[in-house]
Amino acid sequence: MTITESRTTIHGRLRAARLMAGLEQGDLADALGVSRGSVSNYETGKSEPVASVFVNWARLTEVSLDWLAGGLNKKAPDSVESGADGVVRPKGFEPLAF
Repeated sequence: MTITESRTTIHGRLRAARLMAGLEQGDLADALGVSRGSVSNYETGKSEPVASVFVNWARLTEVSLDWLAGGLNKKAPDSVESGADGVVRPKGFEPLAF
């Protein structure tokens, strides 16, 4: 299976993102705070990363969450903004004020 063919699944896009970023499984695992085996399991579809690992995977490999989750928009400029409290949220998800 080529990198292009593997981009049709989430686990394939996880692998493709890592390869495009030029990272080894061990290097990415260290940066994510998981084992190399966990990275391998995510990339083969044997298990799925928790949300925080998924978000950090996108950040570390410099791809958008849209692309990583669904194959859309490799980069998503202006898709997040930082609020007054310094928390980064997707646009349109401002905190509720009561």
